[in-house]
Amino acid sequence: MYHWLDEGQAQKERFGAYLQDPASLFVFHAPRHTVAPKPREIFSELLKERGLREEVVRTFYQGNGEAVYVLSRAVPERDTETVATSSPYNGFIQ
Repeated sequence: MYHWLDEGQAQKERFGAYLQDPASLFVFHAPRHTVAPKPREIFSELLKERGLREEVVRTFYQGNGEAVYVLSRAVPERDTETVATSSPYNGFIQ
């Protein structure tokens, strides 16, 4: 099947190397199109461990409007209350 399904530690190390570079981008299938969720789970786990959060840069859609891919980056976790009060959009991105 997929060679990386059981490589949790190796996958963590690969993600970890890219998480050190703030310019790194990550591409995942949208949840409905995900066959193997483990890489996404490892990514989320590493973000939490490092005090980061996922920021979706762009979502790619197929012809019927259904999301297929999500392009993300890792950014520092922020206090949402601080963001909401300091943003000209009151915490909402338009």
